[in-house]
Amino acid sequence: MFDMAGSPFLRCATIAAILMGLALAGCGRKGPLELPPGAAVSDPAGNPPRLGPNGEPVAAAPQPPPKRSTVLDPLLN
Repeated sequence: MFDMAGSPFLRCATIAAILMGLALAGCGRKGPLELPPGAAVSDPAGNPPRLGPNGEPVAAAPQPPPKRSTVLDPLLN
């Protein structure tokens, strides 16, 4: 049998896989989603949007889902 540990192809493939993984790990930005260009933040009640410290509109806090009871609730409470 032959030794693949010293194979130049295997070494190049390993280096290429590591570099591709590092390149993909650096894609994107960490943070909340951004609105698409031209989208307006609107409030159905007609209130003006709240502005953050940098002057951009701040999204309202999401509403928690309604509580649903299950058969196991008496055992858990």
